[in-house]
Amino acid sequence: MALSGKEKGKKRVAEWQSWEKSAQDRKFLVIGGACAVLAVVILIALVFHVRNGMVERQLVAQSRSMLINTHPPQLLQPFFCDAQSASQGANNIQTFLTNIGSLAASDITTTFLLQVVPEQHIGIATFDQIPAGNCHARPRGARQMASIRAGEETAAHLPQPGMTLPPLLSGESLQLYGVSCVYYSDSLRNDHATCDTYRYRPTRGTPVFVCDGTPQAGKFDETPVNSCTN
Repeated sequence: MALSGKEKGKKRVAEWQSWEKSAQDRKFLVIGGACAVLAVVILIALVFHVRNGMVERQLVAQSRSMLINTHPPQLLQPFFCDAQSASQGANNIQTFLTNIGSLAASDITTTFLLQVVPEQHIGIATFDQIPAGNCHARPRGARQMASIRAGEETAAHLPQPGMTLPPLLSGESLQLYGVSCVYYSDSLRNDHATCDTYRYRPTRGTPVFVCDGTPQAGKFDETPVNSCTN
């Protein structure tokens, strides 16, 4: 049976709508496929970057001495501070070093700095910011250690670490950070350094406490919050 002009028009519209929907579906498939390919490329690039960084560090370690902080430092006595009297104390710090390189490290200098950072900023960057070590400037007059052979691990005892205490109000909340740095030379007399910043966590669990003279026993977190090496 022959279709009328009106029915033919409806058929052509339906065919056009069907083709247009198919074109849109193909467009979405193409866009989705392109996004999937891009995601895979980005993932491969990230994996390559991470592996390349690890390989580069291993190669560097194989060609010279390289000292690292093997474990977080330990406070051998509880930390205390008192905002009213502006007194503080933290003696007997122990740090742990390992030479993961292939050559001995010599002329070793270890430093440790404790810094109190108030929860309420006081407008002075030195006190408000989480501290970071300086891997480019070896301090003068700091404690010296004997050489450390390749693969050797040792502990450094620092009886009187440096301390930075900002002006605090009574009852003011704060956090405590420790910066452990080691400066050394390789067999070619090139200078190197490694610094890691750790956050202190009292035994009650939270890293935030009050500077009211109460001794705060605890330990530093395993993972550094700031690091540098050269």
